[in-house]
Amino acid sequence: MKINLSTKELNNAAFDKAQAKIYSLKDDIIRQENDVRTGGDGMIPIDVMKKCLDASRRQLAIWEHIDSCLNKTFWDNHDIWKELQTKYD
Repeated sequence: MKINLSTKELNNAAFDKAQAKIYSLKDDIIRQENDVRTGGDGMIPIDVMKKCLDASRRQLAIWEHIDSCLNKTFWDNHDIWKELQTKYD
């Protein structure tokens, strides 16, 4: 089944997806940093937690790059997402 979306709808959906992923990764990184700092629950070795944290940071860098590429176009809900992201600044 083919779904017909306008370019504007696709652009907005891509932007929303990137912003949601960035938002989620920033939450994950905060939690992972806390786990590394406190030792977590003891079930996962610290070195594994550090590798997961590094992987999350790499993913964040990738998604932020995707976001910067997407930002070269105008988006309907750009300001709303950027306001949500200030939670992490």
